[in-house]
Amino acid sequence: MSKPAIAESRVLEALRGAFPHWRERLGADHVLSLDVLSQIGGSALTDDVAIAMRADGLPTTFVPGRNLVFLTFAAALAYRRGLRAIVGGMCETDYSGYPDCRDETIQAMQTALNLGMAHDFALHTPLMWLDKAATWALARDLEDMDRFGTETAILSGFVPTRGDVETRRKAARVLNDFATKLRSDHPVRFGNLAALPLRDFDNDGCLREIEYASDTLKVDGFFHMTSYGDAWAGDERWAPVYQVLNRRKAIVHVHPQGPACCSGRWCASIAKRRCRAFRRIRRPPENRAAYR
Repeated sequence: MSKPAIAESRVLEALRGAFPHWRERLGADHVLSLDVLSQIGGSALTDDVAIAMRADGLPTTFVPGRNLVFLTFAAALAYRRGLRAIVGGMCETDYSGYPDCRDETIQAMQTALNLGMAHDFALHTPLMWLDKAATWALARDLEDMDRFGTETAILSGFVPTRGDVETRRKAARVLNDFATKLRSDHPVRFGNLAALPLRDFDNDGCLREIEYASDTLKVDGFFHMTSYGDAWAGDERWAPVYQVLNRRKAIVHVHPQGPACCSGRWCASIAKRRCRAFRRIRRPPENRAAYR
């Protein structure tokens, strides 16, 4: 067995051991040789070429059409095996100028493959909008979840309290879209509670976000702080929001928040002690490190 084949078998076995719920779903590797790309040459990845920026703004590491070739062969193999989902590690957030790593390229490729093979492929790029630091952070999160036996984590976002109404509405939309994308990329590992622009009783913004989050994003529930400024959860000025949430039978998670009335040193000290006591009650000692 060749060294690459040995390495691949070790990785596959390690994955089966680390993720028992995937064991039965992980089939044998099917490796396709694509060394034909080296025959084209001209890249620092295929030839002895110095890494530098070219006159057209692309680095010499760029291999023309590489990802297009990869996806075409992957789709052909998926077609033969009756598969639909194809996953790639492309990322355009810090892609060094590679045009075949851009989201618009992947979307166009998905259309071309489906037309050319009369199939219904779905190209997934879970790292597309993450930079390298965020990618490693996600890997650490998943590793921590596995280490402490956490099957699923629920994501929730806090809408910034500063800024005008439109800023807070946009912040809620960005948070909810991001969490939904993360959930769709890791459907077993993450759920999501949608953020709402509740501060200053922006009921119109909340109602629009509830409709979008429920009907389009299919979120698992909604996120509500115990207080916003001097307003507490249950304030009748949010009645239109609560009525819609009740009508939809929505799940609402209420998160502790230090109230504005306790901004003084004495009150803040009490709130801080109570918060620590709350965490001690809710966190099992054996899992405490997972919550840090």
